[in-house]
Amino acid sequence: MVEAVEQKRKWLALFSLIGSLSMIFVDQTALPIALPALQKEFSLTFNQLQWIVNAYLLPLATFILAAGSMGDLFGHRRVFCIGLVIFTLASFNCSFIRTAEWLIINRAVQGVGGALMIPTTLTLLSQAFPPGELGKAMGIYGAFVALSLTIGPVIGGYLIEFLSWNYIFIINIPIGLLTLPLVLISNKKSKGSNQAVDWRGFILISFATTCLILAIMQGQEWGWNSTIILSLILMGLVAFILFVFGEQKARHPLIDFNLFKNSFFLSNAVIVFCYQFISTAVIFWSVYFQNSLSFSPAKTGTILLVSNIPLLLITPLAGMLSDKWGAQKLVSIGGLLLTGCFLVFSFYADKMEFWLLIILLLGFRCGTSLILTPVFSSTLKMIPNERQGQASGVLATSRQMGSTFCVAVGGALVDYIYQYKFSSFLTTHQTVTPLSLNQFQGVLSGSPIAMETIQRLPAELGSQIMQAAHQSFNFGFAILCLLFALMSFAIFCLSRRLD
Repeated sequence: MVEAVEQKRKWLALFSLIGSLSMIFVDQTALPIALPALQKEFSLTFNQLQWIVNAYLLPLATFILAAGSMGDLFGHRRVFCIGLVIFTLASFNCSFIRTAEWLIINRAVQGVGGALMIPTTLTLLSQAFPPGELGKAMGIYGAFVALSLTIGPVIGGYLIEFLSWNYIFIINIPIGLLTLPLVLISNKKSKGSNQAVDWRGFILISFATTCLILAIMQGQEWGWNSTIILSLILMGLVAFILFVFGEQKARHPLIDFNLFKNSFFLSNAVIVFCYQFISTAVIFWSVYFQNSLSFSPAKTGTILLVSNIPLLLITPLAGMLSDKWGAQKLVSIGGLLLTGCFLVFSFYADKMEFWLLIILLLGFRCGTSLILTPVFSSTLKMIPNERQGQASGVLATSRQMGSTFCVAVGGALVDYIYQYKFSSFLTTHQTVTPLSLNQFQGVLSGSPIAMETIQRLPAELGSQIMQAAHQSFNFGFAILCLLFALMSFAIFCLSRRLD
């Protein structure tokens, strides 16, 4: 009888955790589809769109470093449930916002909740299942994570097109309310340990990352030579240096920097950073498809769903193939494939054909599918068992930082080029009524204010302004693709050190 209850408990624990995390991963991949709709409704600048994404990614990248230690200290079930409550409440607030600032604040709160949930999940699974069944449970968990990431764009696309962008957040509320009691019932309460959290290190790395991201994202708006931007960069660098030196003396460091003395591990960490930087291109594509190619949200989500097919088919094979052929070959092929795809993307950004777009997206997913699993596998094979936990944590942090810096650097690059080219056009086409960039915020997404301004202009000039806006954005997107191609080629070059 007791054994039967325990059998039901562990499977309930698995599916309650999967249900809880599904709203995080669906939310991550569905929200980018909503960015043009948000820009249209609130007449947002491109910089504000970046903050809607990075307000979530920044606390996710920093809090995830300390979440594991918090679980050890306070109990993993407690930390997971706190994260679940935070994420659900923030989703409720996001559902009914009426200003961009309020949405950005609550996205940051969502990031904190997600960061508390993601790392503690694996520990809860290891506590629920015996060693002989843990592999099976992890396989089911991984499959549902991949499924959530795959269907997220199409769920988001159809919700936005047929209902409203609010429903991306609304659907999280019943999921959170349902899974919270299930998590409490099915996962046993664990006692906290006496191991302290490295709060000093956590504060320093959080402060350093926030300063640098803020400087990159606001440099165009506040001025790259302004005192505040230069001060942010300086404070960020000083805080990071203090973090590095402090971690080497900490009893329980967040990051063991001795791992980076191993050039093999350092190369792998850089590859993981570059990989996630490149993978975050999907956020920019969601805007490009809708604003430049005039795709509907549903069509955008469906295209991204189709492009994820190689991710589901090739990723499971990549681990087995890396055991047989070595990680170097697979990662080299993946790096070259990504380099080629992004170069073609850059060349045809302003004149993209649908058939070519599908080929490039499938090629992109084939390339990314060949990289991450072999890199993680080769790292764990070469790192001693007693340091594998720290090594996995560092690689996970590198991955999260890749996303955060991609949105900051990539968004700043596209925004700078778009503003420079579009404002140059407006300067040379002034009418009796002066034309400024602020009058046309959100023009590509059909912002009512911007479209009303265009309708008051002569028809020919209005058409030229729309064309100039498209060309300016497409040129910025093309340059961004060149940056992605450079990062892809860096993966190819570093892959030679894998074996």
